[in-house]
Amino acid sequence: MNTRERQDIFKVVERTIHPLTRISKFTLKKNIKGLLRNSTLEIVHATDFPQDTTVVKSYKTIKRKGGSLMNKKIKQLNAFTLAEVLITLGVIGVVAAVTFPSLISKYQEQVTVNHLLKTYSILSQAVQRMQSDYGTIDTWGLRNTETGQIDEETGKTIYDLSAQKIVAERLKQYLKVTKTCELGKICLNASSYTLSGQKIGDPAPVSASSAAPPEARFFLADGTYIMIGWYDTNLKKIDIMTNLTQYDKKKSIFGKNTFYFELQKKGLIPEGKTENAEGFNKCDPKLTNNTRAGRGCAAWVIYNKNMDYLHCREKLGWDKKRSCKE
Repeated sequence: MNTRERQDIFKVVERTIHPLTRISKFTLKKNIKGLLRNSTLEIVHATDFPQDTTVVKSYKTIKRKGGSLMNKKIKQLNAFTLAEVLITLGVIGVVAAVTFPSLISKYQEQVTVNHLLKTYSILSQAVQRMQSDYGTIDTWGLRNTETGQIDEETGKTIYDLSAQKIVAERLKQYLKVTKTCELGKICLNASSYTLSGQKIGDPAPVSASSAAPPEARFFLADGTYIMIGWYDTNLKKIDIMTNLTQYDKKKSIFGKNTFYFELQKKGLIPEGKTENAEGFNKCDPKLTNNTRAGRGCAAWVIYNKNMDYLHCREKLGWDKKRSCKE
């Protein structure tokens, strides 16, 4: 066997064996002469390559024909069949289909938690500055929103919207408001739902008989929708609704992307853990036939930084577990 043929065989061995082992090119070349027998390369024992005793067991058959190499066939022990690859991909697909929705849901919940915490911080600071300049809300002489009167011509309830207009006018001085709603136009284009899925209403243009005037409906710079609710003269508090509808532009769901606060003498209080607010019992996905289901979730999200009531509500409570992981 001439030098050219030996070099050709060495290249084949180097290309096929060396990448699969940990031996160096120097060791490979050093042992090549002892591996060439009768125009056929046959490595029977791993001891032919002393630096690797586990990977290489047998590499056979490099045949020569007509003085040149015609066939280079190396059996690799770590190869996979097409069936094995397809089965593996199928298993991965099934696992992904099961786990991805849960991961996406948890991610969206965490985004909502962070957004609500940010909104609460912005509103709280604005309320503090407002009350510093104008005094606490109980000293403003606001009138009750519910008048108990009915319009004889239309048969609709008459509301006194003056308190909402005053609170909105003063509060907006300390917020970055990008848009205030207009009379006769739809402001929040999303249907309202309770936490249990009960539909409350569809989007409608703001009218003079609406429960909140257009001045009391506005958007912050980050897209958060704010609506000033009814004032209660007995409890000396007014409701403030925050809506994070950028996460579901078609639905406004209490306890998922819509949360309520109370503006009172003590400041801005998230509903769900105060004496006069909706309690945590109103933060239950299984609470049906109740149009206020989900209104008591804001405090839970802000103080516990999770929305686990969507997953293990029966285990949670202010005097019980604070998360599903506990």
